[in-house]
Amino acid sequence: RHLYRTSPNENLLEMSNGESRPIKVLLIGVHGFLPIKMLRSFIGPPKGTSSRFITEAEKVVLDYFDEKNIEVEISKIALEKEGEILERVDFFYEVMKKWSEEFKKADFIYFVTHSQGCPVTIILLGKLMETGIINVDDTSFFNDVEIGVEFTPRRKIISVLGMAGINNGPPYGRDQTLLVRAYTTIAKDAMMELFELQKYDSIQSKKLIQALKTIISNNVKLTFIASVNDQLVPL
Repeated sequence: RHLYRTSPNENLLEMSNGESRPIKVLLIGVHGFLPIKMLRSFIGPPKGTSSRFITEAEKVVLDYFDEKNIEVEISKIALEKEGEILERVDFFYEVMKKWSEEFKKADFIYFVTHSQGCPVTIILLGKLMETGIINVDDTSFFNDVEIGVEFTPRRKIISVLGMAGINNGPPYGRDQTLLVRAYTTIAKDAMMELFELQKYDSIQSKKLIQALKTIISNNVKLTFIASVNDQLVPL
């Protein structure tokens, strides 16, 4: 609803209270499945860590607001943990609860994620919204002086950039290759779990779809990006 009904300049003016204060931006990076050297010929090299995603996102955000001549304050969270999707969601959720004040203060929350981190981020964001840790509607009838949040009759802007998100699972048949069947290290469970996303009735898919409904109903902007020759996530 907030995307095209008004111009970006109008939204930015409102967010900054008429340019009387800097816009508070919170960047959150979530890395994907990081394959060991043995697997890189199969699914490609790792595309980056959470910190790298945040660094690149910060450059873009600063360039954008500099062009608009608007001051910003940027906070950053790099979420780092290997493991299966729901395991990572639960771990990151506990971490995010400690950042509740930053969520309340932020005008714009921007998630940047890749590969397995995309379903992780979507499910995590849905959970944060369902439990009230992230409240999209900033409107309140009081000033929260303890954390410095002033009365604002507006909604936060939240967006997710999903790079090569494996939301539909890998290409069919990948799980039958000799390399996958022979791969028996701890990371195999996290890799094999990705094939559960091919099934609409798997718990991972059900939680992903429910989270998508939650965040879309809360007006989150989702941008999915892929490349034609990705070895694990075909366009």
